[in-house]
Amino acid sequence: MELSLSPLAAMCILLATVVAAPAATTEVEVEIETTDAQSSYIVHVAAGHAPRLPRRGLLTTRAYGSFLRDHIPVELSTPAPRVLYSYSHAATGFAARLTARQAARLASSGSVLAVVPDVMQELHTTLTPSFLGLSPTSGLLPASNGATDVVIAVIDTGVYPEGRASFAADPSLPPPPSKFRGGCVSGPSFNGSALCNNKLVGAKFFHSGLEAARGRALAEDLESPLDTNGHGTHTAPTAAGSAVADAAFFDYARGNAVGMAPGARIAVYKACWEEGCASSDILAAFDEAIADGVDVISVSLGAVGNAPEFYDDTTAAGPRVECWGDYHLKHKSKEFITYTPFVTSWRVVSPRLARCHLGASDKIVGLNQGVCKGKEIAYFVKIYR
Repeated sequence: MELSLSPLAAMCILLATVVAAPAATTEVEVEIETTDAQSSYIVHVAAGHAPRLPRRGLLTTRAYGSFLRDHIPVELSTPAPRVLYSYSHAATGFAARLTARQAARLASSGSVLAVVPDVMQELHTTLTPSFLGLSPTSGLLPASNGATDVVIAVIDTGVYPEGRASFAADPSLPPPPSKFRGGCVSGPSFNGSALCNNKLVGAKFFHSGLEAARGRALAEDLESPLDTNGHGTHTAPTAAGSAVADAAFFDYARGNAVGMAPGARIAVYKACWEEGCASSDILAAFDEAIADGVDVISVSLGAVGNAPEFYDDTTAAGPRVECWGDYHLKHKSKEFITYTPFVTSWRVVSPRLARCHLGASDKIVGLNQGVCKGKEIAYFVKIYR
């Protein structure tokens, strides 16, 4: 039977269709807007609430996975958080992929000291010897006798040691110090067994934070400590390179080249890649270097753009190797302790700034306040313009 509609009925059906269409669109828009995207965060946990980790627990995910299930309610548990690193030496806490609501929930917990976004940092360099006022003929350098019992960790872009005399084995050096527990890992483009020796005693790499930020894995042939940038291969021998005779830069400035501590050993921790250096990877490198038992950590990198507050700077506040004493840093309403054995380098300074003459025109020293052993102190921040 043929169904015929009156003009009025047909108009009503058309209007109903037009009105219904935006409703469906609105539903989709609301669903998209309320979907939580994940970002990477570094979570500093109060020591008394942190799970016990093995000494080599950097890549352990189970302990802090359980911590997350205990501290994030079911209604906020989707998408599921994913632990990237578990820190126990350079910091107490972990790096993880979280939604903004999950991060806010953790930050409000009494078990958590701070939740800091994982940000990318960039490479730096400077005129180290003149800045430190070191002389090869008097003072600290000759008194150190080449620092043969010292292992220097270099957190940077890795190392390209092949064919470079700065990293060559030195028969005059004694065996590496027994306290050093690190070693060299191999990859498709880096044969650790062949390239490491009694000068280059360690080579490792960290990229979980970078891969999480970029949303895809690195190419397999890049997964190694090999330096494809050159910055790390420059900074490592600057610190501890063996003497190289008749060195030159394209036949200019020919002479002998030698590192600041030619007897010291080099352990490389690659945390910087083509896209930059993820804070979570940098902190992982610190954590591993401390677990390996290094004596000095050299880091030539810093914030991109404006410098963060000291307590929000992972490179500055994260490492807590006891050297100068315990610095109680206040993060909003919470206090936590960090041990800072080095001068932190930043490129852009906060308003709290003091200009000081340091023997080089491209240096600025920032001045911030902290508390050390119950007394207010100032800590200095070396800046690059």
